[in-house]
Amino acid sequence: MRITIGISLSFAAVVLLGSARVSAQLVTQLSAGDSHSCARLLDGTARGWGLNAQGQLGNGTTLSSPFAVQVNGLAGVVAVSAGDEHTCALLTNGTARCWGANFDGQLGDGTTTQRSTPVPVTGLSNATALAASGSHTCALLATGSVRCWGLNADGQLGDGTELARQAPVSVLGLSTVARCSRPEVCAAGASTDSAPSAMARRRVDSPR
Repeated sequence: MRITIGISLSFAAVVLLGSARVSAQLVTQLSAGDSHSCARLLDGTARGWGLNAQGQLGNGTTLSSPFAVQVNGLAGVVAVSAGDEHTCALLTNGTARCWGANFDGQLGDGTTTQRSTPVPVTGLSNATALAASGSHTCALLATGSVRCWGLNADGQLGDGTELARQAPVSVLGLSTVARCSRPEVCAAGASTDSAPSAMARRRVDSPR
């Protein structure tokens, strides 16, 4: 059984190895998938390293890398999240990009085509938090609702079916999921009276 582990570090200075030199980059957040990892840097870009057979490093190749490589074409990244063989990023404008394996539609681009560079998640806007798991992904919206896409064999998308979805669908039965108006606040786990953290209280409707 494969287990995805997510790790967050706040403004930790680590050394990322580049192909031509070693340079210190300020990393603000990390996420570890099954056999690859991804980091969000202070400048709003992202780096990935590890297994890349499905393009989950996002650098336009399927060559695995023992050092961090830049994810192509990403700017304004607020947070990254790694699944088993795919990775997603939340952007400052409330949209998301995903890349890597897409057998079950976990990239959310309306296809099942593998991508080695980021593609937009179809129809997703106003997202404030993002979580990628084994072969599915979910996003919290500023409205307090949740959308998920990808593998659904065990109902993990929460849409009342066990059908894989290639684009976001609404999670049913959720009420008063904590809202957060700004992606950068949610990703940092901060909270205010007017914009509680995306990691704050959640309530599921009781069966009637």
